[in-house]
Amino acid sequence: MRTLLGSVLSLSTLTGAVYGPSYLSAGSTLPSGTIVRSCTRPGTAALTFDDGPHIYTSRLIESLNSIGAKATFFVCGDLYGCIYDLDRTRILEKAFYSGHQIASHTWSHPALDTLAASDLTEEMTRLEAAFDRILGVRPRWMRPPYGRVNGTVQAALRDMDYRIALWDADSEDWNRRTPQQSLARLTKSSSAHDAGFVALMHDPIEGTSLELGVELARWAQARGLRLVTLSECLGEHQPDGQYERLGSPQLRDENWSCRGLAK
Repeated sequence: MRTLLGSVLSLSTLTGAVYGPSYLSAGSTLPSGTIVRSCTRPGTAALTFDDGPHIYTSRLIESLNSIGAKATFFVCGDLYGCIYDLDRTRILEKAFYSGHQIASHTWSHPALDTLAASDLTEEMTRLEAAFDRILGVRPRWMRPPYGRVNGTVQAALRDMDYRIALWDADSEDWNRRTPQQSLARLTKSSSAHDAGFVALMHDPIEGTSLELGVELARWAQARGLRLVTLSECLGEHQPDGQYERLGSPQLRDENWSCRGLAK
């Protein structure tokens, strides 16, 4: 049984409170429903990438691996392509087996605060089934699309045993910024965080995967920061903080398909 320490985050008010390493003992993870925005482990930072897997993600993984940097990928099931497509599956496996953290970004990227409870649950469980088939794990972490979370969404995700990741440094790469503009924005905002930062980026954007991600990693390393997974930068026990182990990856069959599944 996991040890859950620290005060429970109130569902009546949303805050950026996180539980730092001093609240965590060996083998422990953060409480379900916790919302985090920043790293709490000194000397660490987290690069996070939303909306993949994408064809550009493979190059990003190789670049990060070459400099010893870890990242966290918040994955969708069917946004820029079906997660069951062989090329997407291989990219997801490449990230996972390289030691990067895989987390949920919902099946089809809706604003969760606009959904009925049953639709929110389906967005999460449909992607859980894909993670189980491909990797044999269920992520403990998720990021709500657009960062939109209210008390109702938080309560639902808590009941599904998810922790909720936001960010404290936004690249705005989604807003047609060049990699150079995004890097300048990130380094300016990140400099204010002594314990590091949680940077928001999007790997389906070519300039992010081929340039911005690794340049930000090099900048952080030059400052003496270690680029680790989100779970590690929060002081969680590894790998328990990242995943619930369900079993072994499954053999590909007719269920590995997005056909017939509404987006």
